[in-house]
Amino acid sequence: MTVDSIFTACFAFDHKNWPLPTDRNALLEYGKEDVRQVFRTFNVILTNASCNLVDALSQWNDLKFHVASTARYLQLHPLLVWQLVSQMDQDKGDYKDILKIIHLSSILPLSNACCERAFSTMKQIKSDGVAD
Repeated sequence: MTVDSIFTACFAFDHKNWPLPTDRNALLEYGKEDVRQVFRTFNVILTNASCNLVDALSQWNDLKFHVASTARYLQLHPLLVWQLVSQMDQDKGDYKDILKIIHLSSILPLSNACCERAFSTMKQIKSDGVAD
């Protein structure tokens, strides 16, 4: 499994990429393998956090329909959607396993541009063996 494949799997958690809720079968199937892949990649962390894959997949289906059918979520940034869903679900725990996976995926850096800029700056500043 490559780093690129895990990043690609995390795109499933962007609700703007989902099929329309009117296409029920497509929405039901969407992202299942991505959830499995993220779970396999971070199995130790998620298992230690009491995350169950079977429950997460069931919750994933329910969560997709909840988010897709809630008008206020449609135009929001995905991180804000998951924050709002987490707050709403805090006492109920209906989505506790899938939210652990989603929140874990949100901490992955999707780019190394910041590091590259730092190295570029350092290269410009660093002198090449100039002795005092």
